[in-house]
Amino acid sequence: MSHGKPKRYEMWMEGKDPFPPEISRLLPRIILELALTEDVTGPWASEVVGDKYIAELAPRLRGPVARALSEASIAVSEEKLARICQVSASETFVIRRLNEARIEGEVLVRDFRHLPLYRTYQDYFEQSPEVVAKAFGIAISAAASDCAARRNNEKN
Repeated sequence: MSHGKPKRYEMWMEGKDPFPPEISRLLPRIILELALTEDVTGPWASEVVGDKYIAELAPRLRGPVARALSEASIAVSEEKLARICQVSASETFVIRRLNEARIEGEVLVRDFRHLPLYRTYQDYFEQSPEVVAKAFGIAISAAASDCAARRNNEKN
């Protein structure tokens, strides 16, 4: 294992939280859901152009983020909502890429266990039974949706 790689991932995750705590606490569940969906149905994060991929993920977060903010009675401008989605898409990409690096043996969990992002997504990185079950549920839903779409296409 290269000792240079963990440093690169640490740089991605440095810095203060860009949002107030009442907003930040709403985001990990949404980010994890998107990360798992992408893990099951999307491209490998290591095979995409980061900025382009993040730009494609951000609009997909708009609905779930807006719903979570509304349910928490937090009003934000369209500009702020777009910023929240952009940052959340970036975090989705980072945790996916870091997890792939872990799976591929580039880094070990112990190499990034000290990072705040690890604590937030510990179950994801360590593949807890709950995370595995959620990913399995996403895979089943995706397969059922694909099967239904094929049946509809055969009828036409």
